[in-house]
Amino acid sequence: MNVATDDLNQIVDNFSVYGVPFPFGRRGSVGTLENWAPELSVDIEALDSDHKAFFELAAVLQDARAAGPGENDLVVRSAIDLLEDYVVGHFLREERAMESAGYPDFEAHRLQHQVFRDKVAAIAKAYRNGDLTAPAPLPDIVTDWLYAHIAKDDHAYRPCVQASHVDPAPLALMVLEAEGDDDTLL
Repeated sequence: MNVATDDLNQIVDNFSVYGVPFPFGRRGSVGTLENWAPELSVDIEALDSDHKAFFELAAVLQDARAAGPGENDLVVRSAIDLLEDYVVGHFLREERAMESAGYPDFEAHRLQHQVFRDKVAAIAKAYRNGDLTAPAPLPDIVTDWLYAHIAKDDHAYRPCVQASHVDPAPLALMVLEAEGDDDTLL
């Protein structure tokens, strides 16, 4: 293994959700991913659509992983690029809504987003630096983190954040808007 792979493995091994070690390997190398479920809804169309898109991207990465490292490079590269954009756009949308609503746990929620952003960025960087195995854990990282995050953190803001607080712009426009904001970009 090269240094980048060792560093990435260290990051993945130390990744936890809410202080609980991340459950890698519980499904096997090509297991069934968590899917969007109605109980995950935050009852705001734009946010639910964003969340569903994350699950769809994880499924694309899962299919590419099944083919083996380097077999679907264009698909993997495109999915990673989209994932990074989705992270930027969705988190901007959600953070603005929480801030607009005066959500009291906004800073803690934003910190959870930053941790996830950093994990995705580390994996993307390792992949772009030639580690074709780097994206292998991404489907599980995305679905496990997202499922836990929505169920706990996003549901916590439901009494405070209403649809009127949420920018309904397409995610691509949210990404473009974020490009000038250094605090939001990966």
